[in-house]
Amino acid sequence: MTPELTNYVRRCAAPRFLAEAVWRFATRARAAVALRVLPHQSLRAQPASVRRAREAMLAYASEPNQPIPVVTVTPRSLTLTATTVHVVHATDWRQSFGDAEVASSLHRWNWLLYGVTTDAIPLTREAGLSLMRSWLRACAHDAECTDGAYTTSERLANGLLFLMRDGNAVVPGDLAGAFRQMGRHIAERLEYHADGMTGNHAFNNARALLMAGAWTDMPGARDLAYAIAAERLPVLVTHDGFMREGSSHYHLLFTRWVLEMLWVARRTGDSSFVDLLASYASRLVARCWFFLIAGSSDAWQLPLIGDVSPDFPPEWLVSLPWSPLALDVYKPAALPPTPRTKGWASLLGTPASGSGALVSAAACYPSDGWCRTEAGDWTLFVRARSHDGVLRAGHEHVDLGSYAVFRAGRAVVVDCGRHDYTMSDLGLFGRGPEAHNAPLVESLGSFAYGPSWLAESYTAVRVALTLVSNEQEQVVTVAHDGFSRLAGRPVGHYRKLSLSPTGLNVEDHFTGSGERVVACHVHFGPDVQGAETGTQWQVGEARGSLRFEPPYAVERVPGVPTAPHGGFFFPAYGQRRSICTLKATGRLTLPATLVHAIAEETV
Repeated sequence: MTPELTNYVRRCAAPRFLAEAVWRFATRARAAVALRVLPHQSLRAQPASVRRAREAMLAYASEPNQPIPVVTVTPRSLTLTATTVHVVHATDWRQSFGDAEVASSLHRWNWLLYGVTTDAIPLTREAGLSLMRSWLRACAHDAECTDGAYTTSERLANGLLFLMRDGNAVVPGDLAGAFRQMGRHIAERLEYHADGMTGNHAFNNARALLMAGAWTDMPGARDLAYAIAAERLPVLVTHDGFMREGSSHYHLLFTRWVLEMLWVARRTGDSSFVDLLASYASRLVARCWFFLIAGSSDAWQLPLIGDVSPDFPPEWLVSLPWSPLALDVYKPAALPPTPRTKGWASLLGTPASGSGALVSAAACYPSDGWCRTEAGDWTLFVRARSHDGVLRAGHEHVDLGSYAVFRAGRAVVVDCGRHDYTMSDLGLFGRGPEAHNAPLVESLGSFAYGPSWLAESYTAVRVALTLVSNEQEQVVTVAHDGFSRLAGRPVGHYRKLSLSPTGLNVEDHFTGSGERVVACHVHFGPDVQGAETGTQWQVGEARGSLRFEPPYAVERVPGVPTAPHGGFFFPAYGQRRSICTLKATGRLTLPATLVHAIAEETV
C-alpha cells in the first residue's frame, strides 16, 4: 500500500471522514459501472447545444466514397513519437509498439507535419498523398487503427493541414470522401465524459470537424465544431489566458489548435468563428511568452511543468509565438531572435525574424497557480494552485510549491517532466511528488496523489501564492494547507523562495508539534555538473555552491528505471536523460525551518 493510501486509511478512523470516504467510493464505483454498462454515456454528458448540432450533422446521409487507388510508396522513414518507422509495404502500417501512444502516432499522421517542417528530405505533396492512400487501403476499416475520436481527429486535421497549407490547394475527391467518413466517426464518438472528465479532447474533435466542414463540404460539421468550441473555450482557458489543465507543454499544444482553427475560419470567411476564437487566441499566445526562456545561439526552451504531450515534442512547438498566425493576434514589444528549430511556426507561413531582447515576462497569477520572476541572469518558475477537490480531467502533476530555476537560459534545477502515459514505473514517477522540487512530510507530497475515489475534503487544498519585488531580490511565497490531510497532528507549510542576481534561497517553514520525517528532492538540470557532491554545482561557465541547513542527511538518488525516485529528466515523451537528484531528509521536531540555497560564485 502506498504512503498516501496508508494515510487515507488512518484518517478513516474518524467516523465523519469514514462516512465521506465510503460515499465517495460508492459514487465513483457507480459511475464506473454506468460507464461500462449503460449506453450513450457520452450523449448524457454533452451540453444541449452540442447534442442538437451533432444530431443535425448525423441526420445527413453519408455519401458513397470514391475508391482509394492502389499506390506505390517510395520507401521512407516516418517520424513518430520517440522513434521512427520505415514504411515500404502495406504491412508496415500494422507494426506493434510497446506503448499505445507510439502506435497512435503512426495512425494520427503526425509524420505528415514533421515531413514538411523538420525532416532532412522534405515530404512532397505527391509522396504524402501516396502515404495517406497506402494507409487508407491498409487500415481504414481496421478498428484497431481507427478506433477513438482523438486519434481520428488528429489524422483528419494533420491530413488536411498537409494538403491545404498552400493557398490554392484542393483535396482530391477520394481523400475528401475518406475525410468525411472520419468526420462522421468523430461526431458519433465525441469525447464528452461525465463527472467533469471532459478535457481538451472534445475541443480537438471540434478542430477536425471545422476542417472537414471547410474543405470537404461535409454538411453540419462546421456547426457542430462551433457548438463544441463555444462550450469548451470558457472551460479550458482561464481569465488570464492559461490553458487550465496545468501543463506548460499542453498550453503551447492547445494554443496551436486554436490558431489553426482561426486560420481556417479566416480563409473560409467564417466571421462568427473568427470572433469566437480571436480573443482567446491573443491571451493564449501572450501566455506562451510567459513560459519561454532564451538560451544561447537562438536555442529556446520552456520548463516542462505538468504532462508532456506525445503528439509533438516541446522543441517542435517552442517556435509558435514567432509564427505569422501568432503575431497577428499578439506581438511582444520587442521580438527576439527566431528559435533555431522552426517546427510548427514554419507550417503555415514563414516565422518572423527578430533582433530584440525578450522583455521580462515576470508575473504572478495566483488564481491559476503560475509565477515567474527574474533577477540578473536567473529565472525562476513556481507552480502552486488551489484545488477544490472536485475530479476533473487535466495534465497537472503533484507539484504544489515546486520550482524550476534557470541561469542564462540553462536549466539549473528542473521539473522532471513525464516519460510516458503507461502504468510503467517511469510513467508513474513523473506525476508523483518525488519528481518535483517540493518537500514531503512522512513521504507525502503537499497535494494528494492517489485514485479518483479519494474524498473531496482530502484532496482539496487552499493556496496563497504571492510575488514581492524589491531592489535586492524577488520573493515568491507559497502558503497552503495541503499537509492538513495527514493523520495525527496537523502540519502547516509555508515556502519562501528568494531570487537574487547571485542565486536562489529556499526556506521551508513547518508549523505544528511533535516529530515528523521531512524530505526534499532537488533535481538538477541535465547539463549541471558537480552537484552530486552536495556542496557545489557548475553549468557552462557559471559555478557556485550548494547549502543545506540545518546539516541534515543529503544523499544522491540513483536513476533506476524500476521504481525510480529521481535521477531522470524527460525532455520529450518517451525520452530520458540522466540527471543528479539530491534528497535531503531529516526527522524534525516541529515547528522547524529547512533551507537550501543555490548560490553563484562572484568574481
